[in-house]
Amino acid sequence: MSIKTLKHIVFLLFIFCSFLQVPFKPLSHFISVFALIFALLSYKKWIKIFRMPLFCIYGLYISFCIFLVAFNGTVAVGRVIRFAEILLMIPLFFCMDESEDGKFYAKAFVRIAFLKAIVLFVIYGIVVRTGTYSAVRSYSRMMEWGDVYTLGSVFMTRVQLHGNALLVMACIVAFYKKDRLIYRIALLLATLIAGNKAFLIGLFFLFLYYVFAWFFHGRKIYNFDLKACLLVACAAVALPVLFNGIYSILEEKADFSNAIRKDQARVLLSGNIITGNGVGNTITAKTFWRDYTGDNYFELQTLYIINQIGIIGYLLFLVLTFALCTQNRSSYFTCYIYFVYLAYTFFNPYCFDTSHMITGFLLRSVFVPESQKQKITE
Repeated sequence: MSIKTLKHIVFLLFIFCSFLQVPFKPLSHFISVFALIFALLSYKKWIKIFRMPLFCIYGLYISFCIFLVAFNGTVAVGRVIRFAEILLMIPLFFCMDESEDGKFYAKAFVRIAFLKAIVLFVIYGIVVRTGTYSAVRSYSRMMEWGDVYTLGSVFMTRVQLHGNALLVMACIVAFYKKDRLIYRIALLLATLIAGNKAFLIGLFFLFLYYVFAWFFHGRKIYNFDLKACLLVACAAVALPVLFNGIYSILEEKADFSNAIRKDQARVLLSGNIITGNGVGNTITAKTFWRDYTGDNYFELQTLYIINQIGIIGYLLFLVLTFALCTQNRSSYFTCYIYFVYLAYTFFNPYCFDTSHMITGFLLRSVFVPESQKQKITE
């Protein structure tokens, strides 16, 4: 078996476990394993990063943040290793340019995401058919799948499950690659069903991309698709109409969510936010809203990363990853999609994890126009 075939198999397993950890919860234990194997199989792609001065500076800074948490006496070895691994591995995935097989990776990613969309449609259908979300929500919480609830009507059911974080990226890939209409519609609807406001931000930026492409459709780099533009536009127009009837409920929930986010921001931005409080440092805070002691994930997960490595470390991370994006021949568009990911995952507790790694890989391997891809292989 060739290395190329092995990469394809591991990637399929990696994505399958990422999306379908619900309803198959045991698969979640293998996500990091397949991520590591996939990285090792592609070592020739990222080994050159160790010669980049910027990565060396970033690596030294992360090492400093690891020693910082040990110096402060708040050591939780497992947590430190986990976040150090994440912060160091994410840039590696931005180096894995597999654009010569980009078509395979795009199709595999979209089709496995389509399976996750079916799971969401089934749960949504059960709630609509039974007329209540209580039983499904109780079962979902018991199985630790996530949360299911409605906003005033069973037709406004939101199915927020683990593994949903990549649905927006799958939707973007499907639209960009002009995949079959059934996949684009299914992933768009799944994103709306699964979506919180952060997911809608991602769709909004996707719509902006097509509006921008409308004016510059002569440039192939933008991969303009009129049908896709109209489809996303219809979704954007329909959302205010759908939400209008339950405005008061949304407003009340938004007030609660905003209060939680403000509370988290106060907790996470405490201490030394310039250089950070150390990689994997343990939060020991209890407020009126919640007890955050020992938490690994927050609605504002990006702020938890800043809490660990500070503004300096976060800026180093951004400069490094954006610099790696610009190595792509379609760097402007790649950087735009990466900005979209950072924007909509800012309010997502699962952003700095394997989802970020997958996104980095897709940015380098999938978002390359065919005209540019031919130049790469020449």
